[in-house]
Amino acid sequence: MSKIMATRAPKDANMRPGSKTIGVTQLTSIHGSPVTYVPYQPKRILNVHKHVDGGWFWTKYSAHPYVGCQEGCVYCYWRDEKYDMLARDPAAQQFLDPFSQYIKVKTNAAELLRNELSRVHKDVISVGDYQPAEARYGLSREMLKICAELGFPTLLLEKSPLVLRDLDVVSQINERSWACAIFSIVRADSEGYGEIFEPYAPRIEGRFRAMKKIADSGILTGTAFMPILPCICDDDSNLEAVVKKTARAYALPAFHKRRP
Repeated sequence: MSKIMATRAPKDANMRPGSKTIGVTQLTSIHGSPVTYVPYQPKRILNVHKHVDGGWFWTKYSAHPYVGCQEGCVYCYWRDEKYDMLARDPAAQQFLDPFSQYIKVKTNAAELLRNELSRVHKDVISVGDYQPAEARYGLSREMLKICAELGFPTLLLEKSPLVLRDLDVVSQINERSWACAIFSIVRADSEGYGEIFEPYAPRIEGRFRAMKKIADSGILTGTAFMPILPCICDDDSNLEAVVKKTARAYALPAFHKRRP
């Protein structure tokens, strides 16, 4: 069982004026590495994209409740200092891998999202984050409820079957506007790949099973086939296998694009 210890939060040099830190939870993950959750209250959460991302995920907006990701994928672009605020956070530097071991939690995420979405026109928003922190805090579910209430089309891009927990809310969104839940998958299975490139992420086999359950519920789903790592994921046999497994889940083909 994980050991949990509550402590006073360290000073965060990157916190915006007016943001509030609530406290810190330190524990040991199921993989044996230390993880620290730092709840705080930022002043904003909604990202408004200058151009609708029509060639990728169709989104005009994005909003996510956590900074850092416990899944620890080595290729994630959020590790780049341009995006990763943790790279400039002195409190995170004590960890071997701050990105996956020091997770900032936006405890007022749903409240911020409601306030900010009420001031913009309706368009597709990417929300949620079903890393292990979500099982503890439930912020992605609360954000989805706001999207359902306000009628915003919603995209979920995930690696975790935990998204199935909130299938009821995703279905409400789909009835009122449009919803799509896609899974990041670049190999047909995790064997020999996941341990190196996605060390703490749910196994790929579980993502395909979750995809089928979402498809069976009538919600658009499929594979976000990216990043296709050169010499690791780009061989013909793997490309074909991923597409076939996606098709067997009765899901959206990996190469298909659709704008609501």
